[in-house]
Amino acid sequence: MTRRWIAALQNVPLRRKLRVIVLGSTLLTLLLVTAVYVSYEWFAANQQLREDLTVRAQIIAANSTAALTFNDPDSAVETLEALRATPDVVRACLYRMRPDQANELFATYRGAGAPEVDCPVVAALAGAQALAGHMGVREDVRLQGVRVGTIFVEADLRKLWARLRAVIWGGLWVSLLVAALAYAASRLVERAIAQPVMDLHGLMQQVASSGDYSLRARPAGRDEVGALVGGFNTMLAQIAERDDELIEAQAALRIEVAERDRSNADLSQAMQRLRSTQDQLVQSEKMASLGGLVAGVAHEINTPIGVAYTAATTLQTRSRDLKDAYDEGQLRRSQLDKFVRQSTEIGDMIVKNLARAAELIQSFKQVAVDQTSSERRHFDLRAYIDETLLSLQPRLKKLPYEVHIECDVDVRIDGYPGAFSQVLTNLILNSVTHAFEGQDHGEIHIHAQRVDDEVHLRYEDDGIGMRSEHRKRIFDPFFTTKRGQGGSGLGMHIVYNLVTRTMGGSITLPSTSKGIAFDIRFPLRAP
Repeated sequence: MTRRWIAALQNVPLRRKLRVIVLGSTLLTLLLVTAVYVSYEWFAANQQLREDLTVRAQIIAANSTAALTFNDPDSAVETLEALRATPDVVRACLYRMRPDQANELFATYRGAGAPEVDCPVVAALAGAQALAGHMGVREDVRLQGVRVGTIFVEADLRKLWARLRAVIWGGLWVSLLVAALAYAASRLVERAIAQPVMDLHGLMQQVASSGDYSLRARPAGRDEVGALVGGFNTMLAQIAERDDELIEAQAALRIEVAERDRSNADLSQAMQRLRSTQDQLVQSEKMASLGGLVAGVAHEINTPIGVAYTAATTLQTRSRDLKDAYDEGQLRRSQLDKFVRQSTEIGDMIVKNLARAAELIQSFKQVAVDQTSSERRHFDLRAYIDETLLSLQPRLKKLPYEVHIECDVDVRIDGYPGAFSQVLTNLILNSVTHAFEGQDHGEIHIHAQRVDDEVHLRYEDDGIGMRSEHRKRIFDPFFTTKRGQGGSGLGMHIVYNLVTRTMGGSITLPSTSKGIAFDIRFPLRAP
């Protein structure tokens, strides 16, 4: 509840908030004081009435001893009639104790205007008790310490209630008077505190709407409010000074920006020329790689085609000899059996070599098409790694280096196989050219696995490694350690661009104890 009231007061204007606080605290204090005073009056008057009734009951009890002893009801009635001097008493009941210890009504008294009500049973009476609008007191009548009867006196509480109403009305009138004084005091507090703050608030809105920081608030004394007004004026002066400085700085910045725009335009043209040159070099690098691939294809296919050609020539010669023998009528069964056997062997040799050539041509064709185009398609990761290695077989089979592959099966990629083939080709040729220089053996390990919706591929070799200053620049364009020996410095730069842009992945160089390693991560579905 308290928090709700505080939250409600936070949105009330300051002038009204001060008025509510002053009047509310004053009225609350007056109500609490009035409530305490009324409660005190009620308990005090109640206690006084109870004591008066008790004294009167004791007097009646003492005066009724003889009447009860001699069984004189008239004397008892006369004793009770003495209560007419007390208008508050509305009823009195005198009981006599019989020899069987039972109580019987002996005499009664009813005040003027009091209703006729039967006297209560003695067993239900307490020493002093409050009834409906009345208060009753019971006292025992004793003769030499022995109880001979009981007196019950009941008084009206109307005077007590009238006294309390007078006290309450008096408290209300005092509260109204104090509330009027508190209202007048709140107006004085408003003028002393709220008005300067309201003036300051109006000035703040005016400055915010017009942007004129030359405006100033009127001084408001030497108290905290005056210090606030002075601080606000000082702040306005500082803002005006900084605003002037900002205008000057903006003017200088415009000049500097104009000069920088001219420089950026020149730089943009230079960058466009550089990109054009770089694209041409990248295409040249790709065409050179494709040329090497074509040369390898020609050399690799030459063997199975040559064997097939020799076998076909031999079969042709055998066929002519068989035809000549047939034409001359000298064909023998053994000669025919030998021809059939040799023809079958030569046919199997031709089919196997031509199938080998067709397989090589298909693999080389797919890899060559992928490397020279940016076509997007689905491909199997493990199968395409094998196809790429097959296209590199003419370069690798005469070298003492081994390539080991560990790849999860059934990993389907929706992406650009040409980019992946170019990346793998450049990494392998980079190892052959740089990592294994001067070594008579070497191993390349390619480990690929699927992790959620990504492919994690680790490429590493056990070559001579790379110095730390070279590792930092390995992906920079035109950086090579074979300058003047055929290296263009674009191979690893192409790898980085293909992995990060085309394949939508990342490539890093983790530290290794020997050789060099690359961690490549790319999504199953290229962006």
